[in-house]
Amino acid sequence: MSEIEEVMIDSEDDPELEEKLERIKELAQKRDLASTEEIFQLIKEQQDEHVIWTLVEDLPVLSLPEVAKKALMNIFHTIERGDYSPNSIVIEKLEDYWDEEVEAFLLDNIQDPDEMVRVAICELLGRGESQAGIGALRMLLQDEEWLVRGYAAQALGDIGNQEQKTFLQQCLQSEESDWVQVNLYEALCQLGERQYYTSLLDLLDSPSYHTRIICTSALVELVEKQDVELILKRFRQRLLIEDAYSVECHLQDKIAYLEETFYGN
Repeated sequence: MSEIEEVMIDSEDDPELEEKLERIKELAQKRDLASTEEIFQLIKEQQDEHVIWTLVEDLPVLSLPEVAKKALMNIFHTIERGDYSPNSIVIEKLEDYWDEEVEAFLLDNIQDPDEMVRVAICELLGRGESQAGIGALRMLLQDEEWLVRGYAAQALGDIGNQEQKTFLQQCLQSEESDWVQVNLYEALCQLGERQYYTSLLDLLDSPSYHTRIICTSALVELVEKQDVELILKRFRQRLLIEDAYSVECHLQDKIAYLEETFYGN
């Protein structure tokens, strides 16, 4: 059963909505330009956020590639904003159509009021290497929301531009969020500054269980063969005193992964 069919079942008490969804399902089977444009028009007219989310999720299936990109951009600006706006998902879907036009669209929206949109923009800009994209990520690394700053740091690390080392180090000096610090350390390690691996190890003792989890994951992502014994030792030490069940399980999983990957246990 497709996502659209599931929503149709939920809409049986709303004849008008059910009729629209039936029409969308019928149009989706045609996959021609006129049908695709009508699908997008029906989506824009729909104000039920749950339905919009589902339809936006299915856009790559419902639409022709040559019109989907422009339609997504149009939907981003025309759908009413609400508590569960699908705009961040619209940004994520644009990854399938990445080009200079998509990048320009992202750059135009880096100050969107929705922090989840800004997070999605960070993730997508991380796949590019343009100076404009890097400049936008530097700006987002100074965002008021710690979640956005963390994803901006991740993206700069993924891009791997060596010229960003000094800027990332400067951000560390004023950053108060443990989660953002983890991402800054990881980005700097990716850029060859392996001394920050020790800083990640220290955050295994953070009072935040969430920080301990993401720090554990970051250490495993960055691990090199010469680090394995040290990491396993620190993970086991932490496991002895860990009082959060979720962190305990995470540590056990990562210990098992490292042992199997490097020792075949």
